[in-house]
Amino acid sequence: MCVPQEPPGAPRHLLFIVVVAGLASLAIAVAAWKIFSIVPNAERMPSAPSPIPSAARPVGRPAPDFTLPLFSGGTLNLHSLKGRPVVLNFWASWCIPCREETPLLVRLHKTFGPRGIVFVGMNVEDDERAARQFLRQYQVDYQAVRSMDDGLIDAYAIPGIPTTVFIGSNGVVMDKFTGGFVGPGGEKALVMRLERLLGAPQP
Repeated sequence: MCVPQEPPGAPRHLLFIVVVAGLASLAIAVAAWKIFSIVPNAERMPSAPSPIPSAARPVGRPAPDFTLPLFSGGTLNLHSLKGRPVVLNFWASWCIPCREETPLLVRLHKTFGPRGIVFVGMNVEDDERAARQFLRQYQVDYQAVRSMDDGLIDAYAIPGIPTTVFIGSNGVVMDKFTGGFVGPGGEKALVMRLERLLGAPQP
């Protein structure tokens, strides 16, 4: 085994210190190389854009289009309703708040439908037979469509049901409300939004 030769006249403890310091410097250099070879320089990394809250994402943007089967037969294309304000209500038969708010939607449809607002029920994550029974039980007389997957839930950033989306006559989402319109306070909140829809600028 080769042993480093001690320089003439050099104290043994000084040689030991030099060797230890050299090994420590080498270890620090190796560690630093590993760190900077794995972790990119933070100053060079582009900052990630701040995420937009999912509940607010569709508001102020064109409503995602769809063509879906109607429970009454045929299909409904959202784009065909452009020029008229739309109330798009996401619901399911198993949803208790949906059951609580549907009679109000039916009643206000009779008032605001003739004034130009189109009501559309969007059935999601539901059994078709149970959904049809729901429509009969609550005598839903506005258009109701059935979504087969979660595509529109994602497109409209629906955090839960019921959620009601308010689309202006220009096809842009004006407002979105998650939760049931229940009781006197719920009716007041819904009527306020319906009146706002009617007062929105025309396309």
